[in-house]
Amino acid sequence: SANEGVVESKASYENRLVETFILNPRWGADKAVADRSEDGPEAMIADDADAHMQAAFLTLARQFYYGATAQGDLKGYPGLMQSHDAANMVVDAGGTTADTGSSVWLVKFGPKDVQWVWGNNDQLQLSEVELRDKSDADGNKFTAYHQELNAYPGLQAVSLRGICRIKKLTADAGKGLTDALIADALSKFAAGVVPDVIFASRRSIKQLRASRTATNATGAPAPFPEEAFGIPIAPTDSILDTEALTL
Repeated sequence: SANEGVVESKASYENRLVETFILNPRWGADKAVADRSEDGPEAMIADDADAHMQAAFLTLARQFYYGATAQGDLKGYPGLMQSHDAANMVVDAGGTTADTGSSVWLVKFGPKDVQWVWGNNDQLQLSEVELRDKSDADGNKFTAYHQELNAYPGLQAVSLRGICRIKKLTADAGKGLTDALIADALSKFAAGVVPDVIFASRRSIKQLRASRTATNATGAPAPFPEEAFGIPIAPTDSILDTEALTL
């Protein structure tokens, strides 16, 4: 009312510690072998570095979902499995066959939701190539080109409403991924909050395709899904199709 004040309000904040963990793969190539490479030692070292970088990305991706569990790395950072609201932001697909489960994750990225953090203001950085002594299985020394990757990755999940999991997706009849399950997951997000991506294994995406009816004039099968309700679907090899149903 006019000439009447209001009670002043204030925001509430919670301080959380987000830890980062050491990622340090190392590799080497026998100098005598690398120097005989047809394309030169630089090419062989570059191939090695590329392979180990890909392996590092796969490690990070698996940790992103499973975190400090047997499916991830118990010495690594917590992932979505430990960071989502398991009471309110979950849709249960109802699969019953043990160790054949899979999950689909709907994720909202950003500083107020989910984002990667890097300790020591660092990124994924390759070291310079160095010559070092290496030891064989018998402890004998040989000269090798050495390189390593050093980083401190971690995952920050600020909002409990920025992640939703669809769990217990199995190969049981009627227990695979469907648009109805995705719609149930989307209904759990706050109004105005739309996840940026849907992460799923290829088996789950195949199940989604099978659940869709072809509506084109030729009656051709539905295409392999790339989106649901306007949200892109990202296939990943890092979500397992062998999850325990207790996970």
